[in-house]
Amino acid sequence: MTPARWALLALFAVGLALVFGLASRERRLDADDAAAKVATYVQDQLGVRLQDVSCPDDVAAEQGRRFTCTARAMGRRLELELELTDDQGRFKPVRIDGGPRPGGTTTPRTTTTQAG
Repeated sequence: MTPARWALLALFAVGLALVFGLASRERRLDADDAAAKVATYVQDQLGVRLQDVSCPDDVAAEQGRRFTCTARAMGRRLELELELTDDQGRFKPVRIDGGPRPGGTTTPRTTTTQAG
């Protein structure tokens, strides 16, 4: 093979690597940012201060994508199911499980207010 063909083959290989590399890089939700927004939302809307808020770092930033964050509040472990409303990281709460209920039991809490 001539040097020109080797160079052309090398350029083609680099081009393929770039195309596949860029295509495989989908936008991901910023887990730390989401956790901070969840804590702020719950504090503002429900008057409950969350601790140890943790959100997954492998969530594709796509409208309609659902994910679950965990937290602690008032001595209980909570699971907060959220749904992305756009690809910029804005979300709405879908379900909050594990919170205290009058009488000392726990129940799912559902809300649809947009946050983020």
